[in-house]
Amino acid sequence: SALSEGIRFAREKGIKGREVMRRIRIALDELNVMERIDLAPEETAKLKGAEKELADWTLKQSRELRHAITAIRDVETMEQAAARASGITEEFMGRLWSIPEEECATCGEVRERLREFIERRRTERSGE
Repeated sequence: SALSEGIRFAREKGIKGREVMRRIRIALDELNVMERIDLAPEETAKLKGAEKELADWTLKQSRELRHAITAIRDVETMEQAAARASGITEEFMGRLWSIPEEECATCGEVRERLREFIERRRTERSGE
């Protein structure tokens, strides 16, 4: 994640380093997009059952993660936020993949978008 990548820079140059601040901003921007587009009320209102439960859970986790990110003051709190983000991602993936396709109208699309996102991140990392 952007936070995990930022930790490396924070250890070298401190939390106020330009690249660290950029990575924190990227993490917050990613949360904004998810909350305001993917998990916007008009989108989640269309969901039902396990899909709706996952969206509600994700929105709650996103808000808690936002608080952890905005509370970053040093390398230690950045590490805690990055660990939290990683844990949320792992739990989300487990929950998403456990929902049967027939119970989740958009899960196939979401899974594909996640695969594409992960591939983009790998490509970006290999270019650094």
